[in-house]
Order: sequence, then C-alpha cells, then structure tokens
Amino acid sequence: MKHINSILTQYVGLRDEVLADLQVYIENPVGIGDHGDIGDIIRSKLEDVDRYDSMIDTMKRYFSPPEQQQEEVTSD
Repeated sequence: MKHINSILTQYVGLRDEVLADLQVYIENPVGIGDHGDIGDIIRSKLEDVDRYDSMIDTMKRYFSPPEQQQEEVTSD
C-alpha cells in the first residue's frame, strides 16, 4: 500500500504543478510572450490535468479503504 500512496502523492503533485502552470498562462499571458502557440500549450496542459485526474480517481476507486470506495462511487 505504501507504493500506491507514493504514486498517488506523485500524481497529485504533478497535477497541481500543471494547474499552477495553467494559472500563469491564463492570468499572465504577457510574461509568456515568446510562445506563439499559447492555445496549444494550454490544451496540452489541460490534457495533462485530465490524465492525472483520471489516474488519481482510478487509484482512489480501487485502492481506498472499502468505506471510502462506496462514498466515492456514490459521489460521482
């Protein structure tokens, strides 16, 4: 279970890092002037967030304690 928790923590951290990058691209586009393809970069980062969220959800669904799994299934 330590491996699962470690991987989960890693995915949460990676997702949060991408979200922070997205926030910079969206709120301060002037600081990123040398990137002409901002739309493509934002799209790519959104896809990264989606992938990390999917992995996080999958790990929680299958490796959480049974009482939390039921809560997560009903809250979806």
